[in-house]
Amino acid sequence: MRESLLLQLDALYRFILVRVGFDEAAADDLLQQTAETALRADPAAMAAVESLEGWLRGVARNLVRRHWRDRATRDPHAHPRVGDGLRVLAALESGCPAEALAERELRVALLWAIASLPAGDQWLLYAVYRYGKSRPQVASELGCSAKGIEMRLYRARERLREALARCGEDE
Repeated sequence: MRESLLLQLDALYRFILVRVGFDEAAADDLLQQTAETALRADPAAMAAVESLEGWLRGVARNLVRRHWRDRATRDPHAHPRVGDGLRVLAALESGCPAEALAERELRVALLWAIASLPAGDQWLLYAVYRYGKSRPQVASELGCSAKGIEMRLYRARERLREALARCGEDE
């Protein structure tokens, strides 16, 4: 099991890093806690696990939730407030979204909304908008057409808009 765990750590680190808002120290800590949980797990129970990757992501998801809950009690601005998502939407549609997103609360709301999306949508949005990959590059990586990527990107942006509209309502 240790060998398969080691193979999963790189992807798991990126999975966690996105969900903690690119806070590398927090991602390191949560990855270590996830690995420790896996190594301490009962071997007989782990043998029954259908997908090690899915199990590890579940553990990491729970640890990320705990991280944000704990952080929200220490820092009230770490959690988005109702209305922040709508302000992010307005900022993204403005002429200079980078300038508007300089405000910490808006960045937090955007990261929360992105973290609520399915992993495929997150990957696609980050690939195109954070890392600057072109649609044809992403299409070749995923083995589909650029038009298909355009449609998936459209749907991911729609889901992001919906998530931003709901941002902060969970509390």
